[in-house]
Amino acid sequence: MYEETKFKFDWKGFLLKFAIIILVVILVIKLMSIKNKNRSESFTSNITKLKDVSINYFQNKNLPENENDTKTITLNDLIVSGKISKLQDSKGKDCDEENSYAEATKSGNEYEIEIYLKCGNEEETIYAYKTQCEETKCDEITTTTTKKTTTKKANNNTNNNTNNQKPATTKKQEYITKVVTKERKYYVVFDTDKASSIPTQTLKQGEKATKPQEPKKDGFTFIGWYYNNKEYDFNTPVTSNIILTAKWKQN
Repeated sequence: MYEETKFKFDWKGFLLKFAIIILVVILVIKLMSIKNKNRSESFTSNITKLKDVSINYFQNKNLPENENDTKTITLNDLIVSGKISKLQDSKGKDCDEENSYAEATKSGNEYEIEIYLKCGNEEETIYAYKTQCEETKCDEITTTTTKKTTTKKANNNTNNNTNNQKPATTKKQEYITKVVTKERKYYVVFDTDKASSIPTQTLKQGEKATKPQEPKKDGFTFIGWYYNNKEYDFNTPVTSNIILTAKWKQN
């Protein structure tokens, strides 16, 4: 009387959908790892600390006075002076305290602060700009770092005419501060060992240093440029600040 209907499970469709779900999950995980690949959480925290300390350090007398002048302080100097604690990478190793630094350069009414941090295999440069500004302009921008302070002159005269006196105003130097990220630059310094000087080369990451003219030194013959006790190959891409030392042979 009743026909028995058999339910057939679609295994092929099920497996296909399951495979698609797995692929989507794997893709999402990979995308998340790529997104976070450039910076670890500890490095992000470290460079933020160094940035904040550097901006606070370069105030008033610590800022360069003349056009294009620079002032530099290393991470080690900041630690020794008690302005920042030691920074460590995710493995608990200290960040590079000698080569990590903050450097302020004066350009017009603006100061460029270059903040460089290297921790293990991670490194990055952040640039902060501090601009001197007029009081009214600073008031319009929420990134102003200092505010005007106003004090009244002491006056024992209770006469109503004292209301016409204007309060004395003292101003602190005001700045607008902005932080941006730029392409990292490196310096190649040539140590000629008291011979004729050679200008420092400034390069972007991955660029190659240009071999300079051979320096001259009385009583010596120039052998070549050496780095870490090995003759330097100028076809090597520059990925850090380096000092090349001239090697000499006495005549």
